[in-house]
Amino acid sequence: MTPQGYSKLIEFEGEQFSAHPDPQGYLMIGIHHYIDERKGAGISQNISRRLFEDDLARFTATARAMFDWFDALDPVRQDVIVMLLFDPGVSGLNAMLSAFGEHAWHEAAFQLANSTWGRKIDNERKKEMCSAIEYGRWV
Repeated sequence: MTPQGYSKLIEFEGEQFSAHPDPQGYLMIGIHHYIDERKGAGISQNISRRLFEDDLARFTATARAMFDWFDALDPVRQDVIVMLLFDPGVSGLNAMLSAFGEHAWHEAAFQLANSTWGRKIDNERKKEMCSAIEYGRWV
């Protein structure tokens, strides 16, 4: 496609950065990209991973902006913080974050396990993340 045609197609179709229905009610996103399962549509693994990479970059930047101690953490504990930012329902983690800032790993793991998030998440995930906090490695 020519650069002019590319630009015209975007202009004609419009670009939406959140899901929205077409006139028949099927969900689309981006530039007329159907994501509605009823239309037999979705996204490819490639697009899923590109979205994931974009989210990782955004949440890592958020962690750096929110926590002055983030960059001093080892990579595994940085992973945990970024993973928690992925969950928009995460709340009540002030005690855990305070322990993180003090490098009080056992306390941070305890606080995460006993947080609202820790009580609602499945036990295997909670165990792995708390272990990563406490020992600085994935098991």
